[in-house]
Amino acid sequence: MMSSLESSKAINRIVGGDNAPSPIPWQVRVAVGGFLCGGTILDETTILSAAHCFYPPPYLSSYDIIEAGIKMQGSLDGQKISVRVVVNHPMYNSMKMDNDIAILKLTSSLTFNENVQPACLPDPSFTPEDNGDFAVVSGWGTTSEGT
Repeated sequence: MMSSLESSKAINRIVGGDNAPSPIPWQVRVAVGGFLCGGTILDETTILSAAHCFYPPPYLSSYDIIEAGIKMQGSLDGQKISVRVVVNHPMYNSMKMDNDIAILKLTSSLTFNENVQPACLPDPSFTPEDNGDFAVVSGWGTTSEGT
């Protein structure tokens, strides 16, 4: 039985936002069997994703691919590469969703271009300030409740 906190974590999802006007170069769609997850390009052969997408281990099928450089679901453009191996965080807890991260290694390299790039990270000395700046979150989600 789930506690109310665990239950609310499992039900609450990010809803809202806008469709991206163009591909987000570091964002990939991860087709896992019959469902979709998101991922972030770290380098030509490495994707950061969510462990819950690949649970219980060992979870990997011949249908698991990443799609990079696509603007929206259903697009036929972009690069499609199979996932070779999935490494879930060793302390991933599926009940609490703690450490919900996975590293995916691809069977071949992505080709970087204007629509496919690794995530850009700030300089280690960067310190965010409370000056009204904002961050942008991207993913394959819904833009309204119930859709």
